[in-house]
Formats: sequence, structure tokens, C-alpha cells
Amino acid sequence: MKSLRSISLMFLFAALLVSACEPVTISEPAAPVAATQPEAPQETPTEISPAPTATPTKKPTPTEVVIPADPQMIDFQSADGTALKGVYYPPATGPAPVVVLMHQYPLDHETQWFAIAPWLQDRGLTESVPVGSEPWGDPSWFPAVPEELNVGVFIFTFRGCQGGCQNADLPGGDRSLWAEDARAALLHAASLPGADPERIVAVGTSIGADGAVDGCLLAEEDDLHCVGAVSWSPGGFLDMSYDSSVGQLTELGVPVRCVAGEADGASAATCRSFTGEGYQIDIDPSSNHGIALVNPDIEVKVLDLLLAFLQKTVA
Repeated sequence: MKSLRSISLMFLFAALLVSACEPVTISEPAAPVAATQPEAPQETPTEISPAPTATPTKKPTPTEVVIPADPQMIDFQSADGTALKGVYYPPATGPAPVVVLMHQYPLDHETQWFAIAPWLQDRGLTESVPVGSEPWGDPSWFPAVPEELNVGVFIFTFRGCQGGCQNADLPGGDRSLWAEDARAALLHAASLPGADPERIVAVGTSIGADGAVDGCLLAEEDDLHCVGAVSWSPGGFLDMSYDSSVGQLTELGVPVRCVAGEADGASAATCRSFTGEGYQIDIDPSSNHGIALVNPDIEVKVLDLLLAFLQKTVA
């Protein structure tokens, strides 16, 4: 018979075997908390709003100015010191293109352009313009000027033509002096308030039609680059070759547009005297000359053509 000690050892051994077979759960010790370091407050994430999308608008340039619409009387000089007079119709804002209008013989700037200049400026002055007896003096039928076409207009009188031209008023009858006057007018137009000197356009009738191309070409010598010239009824009247002047201008990248009446003497032939890139001609079946081409009853609508030319060159 086994002793009590042996039996006790047997039971103890059996209990150890049972406990060894049961799973043991081990608890992880809690992380120590520092009593002297308070828990940092958690920040709420800040929402970042997307950058606002700006509505595209035309921003004025630092030099942009607003000019009153009232016409300004202008005194200036030709290269030889001859005093000349003109009127400036400022653009709504500047710097803006300036269109220089050149009259025909025997008129002057006051008798020819009094209706067309404020119409082209398009600042409401046509309401106060007296209606002339000729179609070009009645702005009521003129086409609407496109809203985006903001231009200044400068008109002037050639030497010897104030109140009506007379060849005897030119020294030796030298009509090339009118070409010099055209150059002076273009140069002065580039310096007027609100003018953009890089966007000057010349438009003329008859002697002014030649003045437009001859003046632009001469102004190149003074580093003035016309951006376009329009001739209504040229004829080589200023002792310079029209086709040669046009050829040199178009080589410089200056577009030229010529309009004439088919039955108007040499004007149609003068328009046709040059062909080439950058040059356009429009021949009306009528005999209308110069400013008389501004007429609602003829086939070629010169004012519409003028607006289209300006939109292409300066707008």
C-alpha cells in the first residue's frame, strides 16, 4: 500500500498536467501616461476652398485714358513749317487707333468730313451734326459702326485749301507739297491724346486718295508705320506714282484698298495700275468721284467696305 505522501504527489502531478493543457491569456501592460505632459488638443482639419475662377474681362492697360467726346481744334505744321489746321475726334478710351481722313479738291476738312468724322468716331455726336444736301452729308443712312470698333478720327486741310483749294496757292504748283502735308498729318495724329501710334490708318478721296498712300510711304522715313490705307478715286495727283507707292507699302506689309467709278476718267485705271498681295480694288459702274462714292444708291457701299477694312486692320 502506497504511502500518503506518494498519493499526494500523484494528485499534484495530475493537476499540473490539466492546467498545462488549458490556454493562457496574457494581458498587455497599459502604456505609461506621463502625468506632466497634458494631451495635445486635436486640430480640426481646415477646408481649403478652390481658387475663384475670374470672369474674363478686358483689363485696361496702365496707360488707358478716357477722353471727352468733344472735337478738338488742332494746329500743326508740315515739314517746311507751313501752318496747317485740323479737328480731332477722340476715341472713347485710349490708346486707340486713329483714322486720318484726307479731303479732295476743291473742298477742305470742314466741308467734306463734317458728317463722316463723328459717325466713325461713334460717340453720339452725329445727333448734333447738321444734315448736308449731299448723300455724304446725311448720316441718317450710314451703316452702324460695330461696337468693338473704338477709333479716334483726325481730319485736316491741305495747304492752300482752307475755304477751297487753288493750285496757285502752292509754290510753283508743286503738288508733292500736299504729300508732305499728308505725312505731317499722319505723324501728328500719332501724337494726339489717346492715340496708339502703332495703329494709324489713312483714308482719302481724290488728292487725299493719293495723299493716303503717299503720306504713309513718306512717314515710313520717320519710323511711323501705317497699318493700312484706303483710296477713293486716286489719280497720281501728287506728283508721285500711285502704283509705285502702293507696291512699296504692300511690300512693307501695309494693306491698301482702292475704290473708283468705272466711268470716272483715270481713277479706275489708277486703281487697276497695281496688282499684288495686300491690295484690293472695288470698281463701281458709276462715274462718281471721291466723296460722291459715299452714296446709298450706287452698287459699291464704300462705308461698309471702310468698316470691314478697319475691323481687319485695327479692331
